[in-house]
Amino acid sequence: MFTINGAAAAGFTVRYVPLVTADPSGKPLPVPGNAVLQAVIRAPAQGFDDSGHQPGRVLAQGGDYFAQPTGWPSLRAVRFAGFFEGQCTFAIGVGAQVPFRVSSQEVPADQIRRVVVDLAH
Repeated sequence: MFTINGAAAAGFTVRYVPLVTADPSGKPLPVPGNAVLQAVIRAPAQGFDDSGHQPGRVLAQGGDYFAQPTGWPSLRAVRFAGFFEGQCTFAIGVGAQVPFRVSSQEVPADQIRRVVVDLAH
């Protein structure tokens, strides 16, 4: 799940790729697993704008791990591939190429939007 500050709709694309590359360098970004999903969220990274993202407080650097769960049948790891030209890219390592679905949910009480990637297991 990716949380976006503000309730406005945000674009996203999630698809299987052979390899995710870091933004903006284009260098390969390996992630554990036998398959990799690339998630591109069209919203600024925390710390890169003034829309309530706490300017100057950066959430992550390119290559940082967001998750490395143990005991999950599908999910192996989530890495931040970087922020470039108004979009954030993530590498999601999975055990195998399983079906998935993506949804966007507004949380009006918190003034946020969530992009949820749901993996079959």
